Amino acid sequence: MFLLDRLRLQHAPRQLVALNTLRQSKGCFDVVLSDVHVPDMDGYTLLEHIGLEMDLPVIMMSADGRYSSVLRGIRHGACDYLIKPIRGSFDKNDRQKRASDEVEYASSADEGTEGSSEEEDDGELASKL
Repeated sequence: MFLLDRLRLQHAPRQLVALNTLRQSKGCFDVVLSDVHVPDMDGYTLLEHIGLEMDLPVIMMSADGRYSSVLRGIRHGACDYLIKPIRGSFDKNDRQKRASDEVEYASSADEGTEGSSEEEDDGELASKL
């Protein structure tokens, strides 16, 4: 359960603004929620910068539900990838299980798909599970 009265949010209109804010305020944030597709920097690039420079969990979100997109987010270090529109339970255990399942699924998929392209259009993630 989220306690909204205890939650402080910081909005950034662009990824570069978000990255600069995170750099200037290291240790002040607990989690980053980022869209994958934004004008100034894609979410994967932001995810890489955060992973290299700070120890923060990042939750990616996108309307792109293709397996390759979700896998790319997880491979770049996202702790979760939410497919918009976001539906369902936000129970902490559900989120942790989903992130864990996707990493396990990605690992097993890697073993059987050597030489395949991550970028091919592979359909919706929901159809794979």
